Amino acid sequence: DRAVTLSKDFRICNFLEDLILSRKSENKTWKKPPQGMIKINFDASVHGKSAYYGLVAKDDDGFVLGGRMGFVNKELQIEWEKMQAMEENIKFARSKNWNLVELESDYASLVNRFNRRQEYLTILGHRLREIQMQTNFFN
Repeated sequence: DRAVTLSKDFRICNFLEDLILSRKSENKTWKKPPQGMIKINFDASVHGKSAYYGLVAKDDDGFVLGGRMGFVNKELQIEWEKMQAMEENIKFARSKNWNLVELESDYASLVNRFNRRQEYLTILGHRLREIQMQTNFFN
């Protein structure tokens, strides 16, 4: 009886009633890069003692220009694997001689660390500064 009362009062899991708070709708579509820019989306995952990464490069019309995937047979933390995926993006773009490149990742921790890499006096911060030096090739 108490669960029924709480359900009616707070509408917990009550699919017959409208929600009190509306759900946030997020637009998770691909956003076009500026004209002439190539957007590279990358991701990585760790499964057991292997780490996997992948990337997809698209032009400003959404046409897929290429991609790459790979794996490493050693146990890595996810931050290090995402960082390796970022480095593979840069190597891939440089091998294609692309100058205008935009890197995209859904891993906010790595993006924030990369943007504030000068503040991190750790091995990870040092490695991110080395990766950033590889981007000097781009405009």
